[in-house]
Amino acid sequence: MHAKAVEREQPLKDKIKVLEGQIRDLKQRVFSKQNEKTGTKKGEGKSTSSNPKRPRGQQPGSEGHGLISAVKNLIPNCHLVDAGPTQVTILRSL
Repeated sequence: MHAKAVEREQPLKDKIKVLEGQIRDLKQRVFSKQNEKTGTKKGEGKSTSSNPKRPRGQQPGSEGHGLISAVKNLIPNCHLVDAGPTQVTILRSL
């Protein structure tokens, strides 16, 4: 009876070894250091111009956008008072 159990177990153990080997191989392909090191080659993706890159965001001296300029265009003779980051008070002179 024990011999039959060992005989049944052996092909299952072999299959487990094969499947664990596949898992190990796939993990190595996905999470290996080589995958993390590869990316852009030296010089790729960098600008070739000699001019320095402008900083991101709104440029100094450029005209802004948003509620303040829209309100000034819509309501003539108004004075805007900034009351905080989320509130703007509009004073209209008649």
